[in-house]
Amino acid sequence: MCEISDLSGRWLPHATAEQLRGQAEENLRQLGRDHLDVVNLRVLGTDSIAERFGAPAHLRDAGLIRHLGISNVHPEQLAEARAIAPVVCVQNQYGIGARPEQDAFLRTCGEQGIAFVPFYSIAGAGNPDHLVANVAAGALRLSEDDLAVLDSLHRGGA
Repeated sequence: MCEISDLSGRWLPHATAEQLRGQAEENLRQLGRDHLDVVNLRVLGTDSIAERFGAPAHLRDAGLIRHLGISNVHPEQLAEARAIAPVVCVQNQYGIGARPEQDAFLRTCGEQGIAFVPFYSIAGAGNPDHLVANVAAGALRLSEDDLAVLDSLHRGGA
C-alpha cells in the first residue's frame, strides 16, 4: 500500500494527483520495480472519492500500478470507485463485534469478487506485548462449540 506523506514524513490524508504520482514513483524507485502490484487509496469520511480515485486509476492506465484497492470505505464509495476502475480489494475495519452493516458489506465484496482485508480484527495491537499475544492466539484451536458461542455473541445473542 502506498502511504502518501510530505517531505517531513507527515501523512497527507487528501493527497493531490501529483502527490499520489510522486509517491508511487518514489515507491517504485525504492523497491527497484517498474510497477506496484496493488495500491490502496485510503479514504477519510463519507465524501465522494471520484476525484481522488481517478489519480491512481490514471497511474494504473500508465502501467505504474497493476491493481487498485480502497481502504476505510462505505458501500457507496466502493460503487463510485468501481465506476472509475476495477477494485480488487477493500481494506476496512472488521472483527469481533462487527455491526450488521459491516457483515453485509463483507458479503457484497465477496459477491463482487473483491477481496476483503480486515484491519483491527482483534484489537489495535498498539504495543509489542499485545502484538505477541495476538500472534500467539494464532495457535489456538477452537471447537465447534467454541465457534458457535463466538458466532452467537457476534450476532447479538447471549
